[in-house]
Amino acid sequence: MVTDQQTLLEVAQATTAIGGWMLDRSTQVIHLSMETRRLLELPPDRPLNLRTGLGLYPPEHRATVTRATHAALHHARPFQVDVDILTTSGRRLHVRKLGKPLMDDYGNILGLRGALQDLTDIKAAERQARRLSQRLETTLESITDAFFLVDPAWRFTYLNREAERQLNCRREQILGRVAWEVFPEALGTAFEANYRHAMAKRDPVVFEAYFAPVETWFEARAYPSEEGLAVYFRDITQRKQGEAEMAQLNEDLRQARERAERASRAKSEFLAAMSHELRTPLNAITGFAQLLHHTPPEASADRDHHLDQILSAGWHLRDLIGDVIDFAQIEAGQLAVHAEPLAVDALVRNSLAMIGEQARRRGLFVDCQDTAEPAPWARADPVRSRQILLNLLSNAIKYNRPGGTISVSWSAAEHGVHIDVADTGSGIPHARRERLFEPFERLGREAGSIEGSGIGLSLSRRLARMMSGDLNLLTTAPERGTTMRLTLPHHLNEPSPSSAEIPLRLDETRPAAPMRICYIEDNELNMMVVRGLIRRKTGVELDEAWTGAEGLARIRQCQPDLVLLDMHLPDMHGREVLRALRADPELCRLPVVALSADAANETLETADGTLDGYLLKPFRLADLDALIARFAPR
Repeated sequence: MVTDQQTLLEVAQATTAIGGWMLDRSTQVIHLSMETRRLLELPPDRPLNLRTGLGLYPPEHRATVTRATHAALHHARPFQVDVDILTTSGRRLHVRKLGKPLMDDYGNILGLRGALQDLTDIKAAERQARRLSQRLETTLESITDAFFLVDPAWRFTYLNREAERQLNCRREQILGRVAWEVFPEALGTAFEANYRHAMAKRDPVVFEAYFAPVETWFEARAYPSEEGLAVYFRDITQRKQGEAEMAQLNEDLRQARERAERASRAKSEFLAAMSHELRTPLNAITGFAQLLHHTPPEASADRDHHLDQILSAGWHLRDLIGDVIDFAQIEAGQLAVHAEPLAVDALVRNSLAMIGEQARRRGLFVDCQDTAEPAPWARADPVRSRQILLNLLSNAIKYNRPGGTISVSWSAAEHGVHIDVADTGSGIPHARRERLFEPFERLGREAGSIEGSGIGLSLSRRLARMMSGDLNLLTTAPERGTTMRLTLPHHLNEPSPSSAEIPLRLDETRPAAPMRICYIEDNELNMMVVRGLIRRKTGVELDEAWTGAEGLARIRQCQPDLVLLDMHLPDMHGREVLRALRADPELCRLPVVALSADAANETLETADGTLDGYLLKPFRLADLDALIARFAPR
């Protein structure tokens, strides 16, 4: 808890540019917080005492700080001064320094403590505001007032040239005529009301109003007298436009601040939620592993149950981490997608196969569209499309009612291919629907028992739009369920490399001919996993290499049927190994599949055509098994 509070304090200090300081009177040593050192660009190991600390203030401000410090040390007077200070690099900051005495129980002054706030940006904004204000004042002062006189009967008796210009009239045309006859548009407006008030009450008035005939805002000052009414007025249209723009700017700033505050709160809530979400599967993994360790060999049912829980928690943890990484990469503009022809029915059935067991455990019925007509084809990234669909299916399972139904259907439309995922859950409340795709938003379910990070739908929509598709809420109703629609770009029918079924079980059958695999990997645990899989397969031999150079030597010596390649090796990057193989006439056609934990380059590495496959760690052994079978000698 202390660490969490300290972290929150540091975040608050960094956000508001406020740092703390403390002066030990006996040693004259000044202790600075991390934020203060950051402001002053002081390294953590650089000491600071009273003399050197005062030396940071320029001469014209040093005396002010010295007097305030002396008064606080000797007379226990707290202080607050706004002064300039120089950083280590010579930058000049304007800061507010606050200090108060630190006393013991007997009233002895032990030192001072206080805060340092960076006001540089605030002062710069104030100077800019003053400059704008002065410019506006200069502009307004440069405008010559228009002026006219009317007698008690409201007849014009005088009109100057500026009034002629602003009212778009000639004096000879209106002198001697009644004002309301010349300008009938003024009847019923603020002009008539204020002028009549001034004339009747002998009370000067100052007001602003818009005069439609000349499309101008005026500031008018009317002074009554025995001779009638003297009116001075000036065009304030520019000022009014500036005020309107300023009001709009202030409103935009207010809304932006509210959005930033909501985002900040949401991210804080997300960090707290992610801490819980990551620890939950991690606790399951370590807990069931310990139970497995203490389970006797003869209790096979218990051991299988523990293993199932460990695997389930591990995949859940992988998905959580993957979502967070993907979201961060999208925010940074570093996530790429690779579009290719994609059979929609295969995409749906493969995804359903992956969540089938989870749905059965919840007692849910899964209904998939079954039609004799050929399914439409989309053009999209198969990995990201499956990721989106799995997120929709996972939500349909989590938020469904016991014994409910999940329905998946597809259709071709003019602008793309629709995939609809419907559940029979409680639906989404109307007041929360507009925030459905906001990141870190869980729509009020944060305190519930259902796991979630609040970024799945936001991430899925962004991925869909990166593929020129979209993700939307189609329908929802209380206690009747929700239907989500994924739209992907349409593509003409043609063979799709992503249409193969996803394997769910290990294939222990013997390949048609002996097979040799070379695995280049520097991590012993990863090597043990693949070694364990190969041992289950007869007729398959594994060559192990621990560096890129060793791997190239073994490949040239043994001529394997398949190379499994880690992309991050101690002596070279996996791409260098790949380039060396593709440049060798005898090895250029050798199948190479990457096994890597680098999620950022998964799509990029396969898109350039130099790799024959890519498995992201941690991977399902069934997926690796399928790749081995795919490249086995025929």
